Amino acid sequence: MSSQRNRLKWVMLLLWVVAAPEIAPTQTFTGAVVGRVFDPQRAVIENGNVSLRSVDRGFERHTTTSSEGEYVFQLVPPGKFTVQAQASGFALATVNVEVVVATPIRADLTLGIQPSQQSVNVVGENGVAVQTENADLGRTISPREMSELPSLNRSPYDFMAIVPGAVLSNDGLGVGFAVNGARTASGNYLLDGSENNDAFMSAPGQDVLLDSIEEFSVQTNHFSAEYGRNSGFTANIVTKAGTIHVHGSLYDSIRNSALAANTYDNNAHGFLRPVFNRHQFGGTLGGPIRHQKLFFFASVEPIIIRSSTTNTFFVPTPQLLAISAPGTRAIFQAYPLPADLSTTNVQSRKVCPFGST
Repeated sequence: MSSQRNRLKWVMLLLWVVAAPEIAPTQTFTGAVVGRVFDPQRAVIENGNVSLRSVDRGFERHTTTSSEGEYVFQLVPPGKFTVQAQASGFALATVNVEVVVATPIRADLTLGIQPSQQSVNVVGENGVAVQTENADLGRTISPREMSELPSLNRSPYDFMAIVPGAVLSNDGLGVGFAVNGARTASGNYLLDGSENNDAFMSAPGQDVLLDSIEEFSVQTNHFSAEYGRNSGFTANIVTKAGTIHVHGSLYDSIRNSALAANTYDNNAHGFLRPVFNRHQFGGTLGGPIRHQKLFFFASVEPIIIRSSTTNTFFVPTPQLLAISAPGTRAIFQAYPLPADLSTTNVQSRKVCPFGST
């Protein structure tokens, strides 16, 4: 009897593990490809064969059209794909699409009678393609934009500046942007479908290397139910994966004070230009492990900073030391003040030593 109970417990545990991913709410980073298949008279085609093939990784998915001529591919990772539709008595039709983060792409196909092939490009790499599958508002920032637009610290969140409704917050929280009048702390950060939130600073919990990003999407309004954490915006980042070919990159981002001007305040007080040298270098490498089945991608980015600048601090005057306690005078005799103190940028404060009236 006890052995049967143990077996029942293991069976229930296995069912729970299998079913839990299906019932758990998720914030997805994948997209979808939907559409309808028509004949030349714009009548729908039922039971047509539709295939979705990844251009970068080579895998394929297959489905058939419904009685309304509709097809759908769910949980499609970001990337470029080829959609093909065919049916008995009709020619093959092909559409090229690009799936972006958490956005459904519509690709309708029309099958011709003649044995000809139709090719249509539906490429949404500029991030502004019109889609009618949901009411989400936002913008997808492409890798090309992130590589060509300037970024001081090579942070992907700097590019939120090009999202409509985003303004600098200057409050030291989050990534420095407020969207559509919401608070800076009202942002939700996702990384490959998982939460990436630092609750204390209302900022991303983990920085993402710029060259390792496949897609970056910022949703600003009309979120679907899966994005329910914060109401300001959702910054959704998907990292790169390997492809059927080996690809890599090397880079070095240099900031050198020799190429920068001195500040107006330093010039006014005769201070030298601060020294600041920053090297942000790294590389990426990705490729196949098992053909069309398993891929790898790796990235690394060390940062080396050497800097020196002037600091403002208060030091005791000889008059103050003369009336200070013997222990205080002994400390400043053992550790004398720097000799190169500024004579132009001087601030004074009156203090009363302990025990004086």
